[in-house]
Amino acid sequence: MEFDNTCLHCQHYFDVNNLKTERRRKLMKHSDVDLIETIANCYQLEENLLRKYVEENEDTYVCDACFKSLKTIYNSQKKCKQLTDTLKEKVSNNFKNLTIKLEYVRGNNSVKRNRDCLTPSKTGCTPKGKKFSPPRGSTPQRQQKETAVLTPLPRTQTQSHSQNQSLVLKSRFLNFNQRALVTYIPELKDFRDLVTFHIEHQYSKASEKKSDIVPLGILEKDENITEQMIEVVQHLQQYVPKTNDGKFITILLGGDALSVERGEAASRARMDAITEEDRLEGFTWKSEDWHGHVISLQETFNLLYKGTSSGEKGTLFQLRNLFDRRGVKSQVCVNVKSLIMIH
Repeated sequence: MEFDNTCLHCQHYFDVNNLKTERRRKLMKHSDVDLIETIANCYQLEENLLRKYVEENEDTYVCDACFKSLKTIYNSQKKCKQLTDTLKEKVSNNFKNLTIKLEYVRGNNSVKRNRDCLTPSKTGCTPKGKKFSPPRGSTPQRQQKETAVLTPLPRTQTQSHSQNQSLVLKSRFLNFNQRALVTYIPELKDFRDLVTFHIEHQYSKASEKKSDIVPLGILEKDENITEQMIEVVQHLQQYVPKTNDGKFITILLGGDALSVERGEAASRARMDAITEEDRLEGFTWKSEDWHGHVISLQETFNLLYKGTSSGEKGTLFQLRNLFDRRGVKSQVCVNVKSLIMIH
């Protein structure tokens, strides 16, 4: 095989009269890349035989394009080997045990042949034909086990209750969709009488009655001071109903998040007292709906309201610019109404 004035790898023909522009590369003269090893790895050749051939034929060259490709491949393989070695150095003992276990399982997955299929009967007569074991599942015991496994389990009361809850939830979502359709689509407003706007529940009649609102006055106390907050709770305990034996009937006591936190702190400060009054019992602290909604909005804006997202359609900041809601700020408490409208 002759490669005179030709690239060893491709069909490029070297112009001997203009070798400066050819930039041909000799295979044995490069310290930063082993061209022979790279070619042998790419084409699965014997590296020693290829190296011996190149040594015997000193005038063996590759063109500049092949040299660049082979150098890139060599550097990539070298980098891959370095990363692999680095990865193997960090391996844990648990992973080593897992690999050993997988190798053991793979070695035991070979199906053993039935001895009756290969060993003839030793009676001195003509051997009988091969006895094949019956396929899996054909024996009565196996069939009985599979039948027991495939038999569906009876429905329990919990499953029925869960299915009923799913049906109730589905019907309520359908009702919510109907309300939205007849409210926001002008062509469907004539069907408002056919839509249920109040879902009946066990407290429907009680909620129809008018509430009696009684102002309890103003206490000049500072919630940030634990002693004064305790006095506030003690003052409110006179409105907590009691049972016949004098025990408190727990009621809800609401406020903003800070008031709830101060009230719970005051209760914890008295939790080792003897009587219910001294332990400040009788209340279940809760954030009111408006304050809870503001807190939820603030968390949403902290996560999704970014000035850098003005160019992304559908983001809160892009919608703010689209609808010209200049009053919308990152702090919810500045203008809650504008934030609720855009949200």
